[in-house]
Amino acid sequence: VLVLRWNQKVTTTVITIAGAALIADGIIKAQIALTLKKAAALGWKRDLIGALVFIAIGVFLMFDPFAAKKAMIIITGAALILSGIANIWLGHEMKKAETPAS
Repeated sequence: VLVLRWNQKVTTTVITIAGAALIADGIIKAQIALTLKKAAALGWKRDLIGALVFIAIGVFLMFDPFAAKKAMIIITGAALILSGIANIWLGHEMKKAETPAS
């Protein structure tokens, strides 16, 4: 009943929370990319750029949740899916960086 009554506020709140989560996740990804740089792993620049993109999307979602609400929901979903894929990729990169080559 609350969601139906305050649909606009609920949607805005969910988008804002997703933006904050993407910013936090982007910061963590940036820290991991810098750790990969210290480990001399290849691809750390790509990972850092990806982290900065997630931070930018998160900032956009947090500070402009009213602009084209439908588009924002699609962007939020796509960003969360890409973030999950990036987490799997970074986990793979971290594992490669800590495993000595045979």
